Amino acid sequence: MHEAVFKPLPNTPKQKSVKVVPPSKPIPAWRLRQSVRTLWALAQGLLMTGRHLLRKPVTFHYPNQKRPQSPRFRGIHKLQRFDDGKERCVGCGLCAVVCPSNAIYLEAQENTPENPVSHGERYASYYQIDMLRCIFCGFCEEACPEDAIILGPNWEAASADRQDFIYTKDRLLVPPEKKDDFRRGMTWPDREVETMPTSSDRPEYYRKLRKIG
Repeated sequence: MHEAVFKPLPNTPKQKSVKVVPPSKPIPAWRLRQSVRTLWALAQGLLMTGRHLLRKPVTFHYPNQKRPQSPRFRGIHKLQRFDDGKERCVGCGLCAVVCPSNAIYLEAQENTPENPVSHGERYASYYQIDMLRCIFCGFCEEACPEDAIILGPNWEAASADRQDFIYTKDRLLVPPEKKDDFRRGMTWPDREVETMPTSSDRPEYYRKLRKIG
């Protein structure tokens, strides 16, 4: 039997792939406006950065350099003395009554003729201020009839212990050697105090921001 002779099949040409091109759509107008706004905001930020590069810095090196405080600055409280060294506080309790956060607590006792502590009939035998509750509103300073309590210029009261924020009379009462540093409460200064410039002292700075915005 003769072997069957198979003729090779002709090579079929490969079918070329058809590239489907999607129909081109125009870019929406809102997308163009969004891109323009983004570029404009970027240009505004770079412009503001460039302006600040040419300005003098208004910062200062704390704590080596400190900004002088205004005479009406409301910081840590002080209990003042008279010129003769006696306490100004007469234990009336008006500061504790007017305090909106109930941060002040005091106990009053009668003065003895042999050893008077104040010029009044009574004095504060115990005085305490909770600085964690105090909002430094100055109501106690305003209500005091003897100018005994003031809010001084010291504001550095950081501590890691909550008990350090309970100021007793020992910490609040001015030492006898500093009794001459008397300042009446809630009074305007006689002269303007020169302080270091801040951004609020430059109204043109905010006008430029409004123009840019």
